[in-house]
This record gives sequence, structure tokens and C-alpha cells, in this order.
Amino acid sequence: MRFAVVGWGSLVLVAVSCGTVDPADSRGQAGSAGTASGAGDGNAAGNGSGGSADVGDGGVSAGGVGAGGVGAGGSTDPGGAPSTDGGKPTTGDGGAGGLPDPGEVAPLLPWRVGNSWTYRITKNGVVTEKTTEVREEEAVGGEGPNADLLANHVTTDKGASDHTESWQAPSGTEPARIVRYREQAFSASTGKLSSEVYYSPEKLHIDGTLAHTVSGASWTENYSETELVVGKPPTTHSTTETWTVVADDETLKVPAGTFEAVIHFRKQGSSTKDYWYVRGVGKLKETGTQTEELTAYSVAP
Repeated sequence: MRFAVVGWGSLVLVAVSCGTVDPADSRGQAGSAGTASGAGDGNAAGNGSGGSADVGDGGVSAGGVGAGGVGAGGSTDPGGAPSTDGGKPTTGDGGAGGLPDPGEVAPLLPWRVGNSWTYRITKNGVVTEKTTEVREEEAVGGEGPNADLLANHVTTDKGASDHTESWQAPSGTEPARIVRYREQAFSASTGKLSSEVYYSPEKLHIDGTLAHTVSGASWTENYSETELVVGKPPTTHSTTETWTVVADDETLKVPAGTFEAVIHFRKQGSSTKDYWYVRGVGKLKETGTQTEELTAYSVAP
């Protein structure tokens, strides 16, 4: 089964292609176009019934979505998983309900070199723009505890001269979790380094795991933060943040478009911030100390 997520502003499409599975061949063969009453037709032109998956194939037979309607779902192997649309199980290709296979859902924050997001920032009535881009992987560097780890070098430019750099990466045990290890801030007036922050063991950017993207989910994150302001001694303090999923199926309009199946997070610690994310795109909006709204993005899954 293959999934492809395509987004044009307000439209996000999830295309599913499935073939029928030959009982003698667990790898499956391409489904042939069937008739309105054909059973096990795979990609029927009508309302065909789905075939059953071979035991051990770990997949799902397809009922097919035809011009005349949606076929009934076939049965699955115990290891099979339902198809998904933005991370939510759908009907038409069989399988029991529950959480889908993580490998079959679009990432909450697509993490690839070259991916970028541009936001309109509103703070105290002043409107600016910022762009964040994921760059090549390299050593975190610096003097912190994660100096030898590999992470992506991420740049953020706000306005003409506000520039920050950070080292972020998918968590080693949960690839859907994106974490920060180190950040640098540069003076808006001189362009020189003004401060640096190290996190131990890491600071959560966003958690896109299935268990932490359903309404009502709540968990805590603990880390220490060491800040080095140029010309001052370093300071270290510990932080506990509580994350909660307020809703997992909102509709949200931002300058980049209108999006559905939006997941609304709330983070509470020294301050409270709300974030809105959608799978296949990333962060749509943020509120708290300032308001950020997505205006443009260029992402690969």
C-alpha cells in the first residue's frame, strides 16, 4: 500500500493505491479494474467487495474506491493496519479500528533538508516575517552535553537582521519527535553572537507520535537549560513543561490556506503557548508571547 500526501494551500489530498493479494503470493499483485459487482477487484470501477490479504503479508486488502462508490473492506492479516487519511483510520479497505501503522501516516512536521516555512509574526501591534529552513546534518558542536551528536543545522531569519541558529533532529527512539539540542541568537544591530543555549538531555520542539496526537493526550517534558550570554557567567535552570492535545480535528484558516484535521497543542511551563499543526505541512499557527501564522511553505515528506 502506498500513501502520497499532496497539499495545495487549503487542499490536502491523500492518495491510496492498493492491489489485490494473491493467496499464493504474500507480496500481492496489481489489482485489475473490476465490475460493479466484482468481488476482490482491488480498484473496481464500482462498489466491488475487497479481497482478503494472504496470511503473513502484514498488509491490507483493498475494497477499492471506484467511480460508482466505495467498496467494502476486505479482511486483514493480524499484522495488518487500516489505511489512513491524515493519521485517522478510514473505511473501505478493511482492518480493525484503532491507531494506524506509524509508517503509513504523514509526518506532523516534515523533516528534510531544504524544507522551509514562512510566518507572519504579530507582536504588540508590530507585524514582521520569519522564515525557518532545515539545512544539512552536522555535529551539534559547542560545549554542551550533546556536542558530538549529529543534528540538522536550522536557520531562522526574522525581519532584516534578527537571526537565530539551532541544531535539531528527530529523536533517536521516536523519529516523529523533533528535539532541540543547542541554539544561538545574534544581535539585531551588530550581527554578532549575543547568547547561546544548551539543553540537557534535549528540549522538545514537537511530538508527532500517534499516542501524543489524539485529543486528551497529556505528558510532561523535563530538561535543563544552560544559557551563556556574551560577557556574563553561564546560568543553568531546570524546566518542566506539560503538553496537552486540546483537539485533534480542528479546521483552521491561516494566510497559507484553510486546513482540516488540525491538531491543537497547549504547552504550559514558565508561560503558556498554543500550537496548531497539520500532518504533511507542519506548524500552522502559534500564540502566546506573539502570534505566528503560516504564509508559505515548501516541504517534502
